[in-house]
Amino acid sequence: MVESKLPNTFKEFSSRFPELVNCHEKIARAVDATGPLDAKTCALIKIGICAGAGMESALRSHVRRATQAGASECEIEQAILQAMNTCGFPRTVAAWSWAQIQFKRDRDDTDRKPMTDSVQVIVKLFGSQARDACVNEVVLTFDQAPTCDQILKSLGESYPKIKSSLSVSRIALNQAFVPLGTTVSDSDEVALIGLVGGG
Repeated sequence: MVESKLPNTFKEFSSRFPELVNCHEKIARAVDATGPLDAKTCALIKIGICAGAGMESALRSHVRRATQAGASECEIEQAILQAMNTCGFPRTVAAWSWAQIQFKRDRDDTDRKPMTDSVQVIVKLFGSQARDACVNEVVLTFDQAPTCDQILKSLGESYPKIKSSLSVSRIALNQAFVPLGTTVSDSDEVALIGLVGGG
């Protein structure tokens, strides 16, 4: 089950060293824009990395993204099985079981999907942005799965008091920062992380 909020350690580190977090995310954006690999291939590679690192939440997130990019369940399973000789049998089986959980969740979500195509996204706010908006969570409704930049735009329109801070804010999906063009589903854990001064 996805945790309801980002780890306190991450929030404390971001508040203490905002410049480092900003630089780290610039590197992430540069990596996303580098090279000829398509989104499906990148997602499959990240699944393998998560399997080796034992990162359940991130692996399930990348399973969903790989599926959205056109990967089949068989392709995802093959990516996980590549870890067996390198990372060991127990870690591979664990990663495979996490993928099965995500496959089932995606199928259940499809079965429960209403006739309407509208998508509701819950965005968690922290610190000064939560205080200025007077809420810790915002529910946004879109005609279809939005991108992160569309979420930021909608937040600015709905909460003018935080609009000026959105240009230096990032969206974290499932406890990991993502590019602004990333598509968000209603099953994603979404958090607005604003940079703070100091550090």
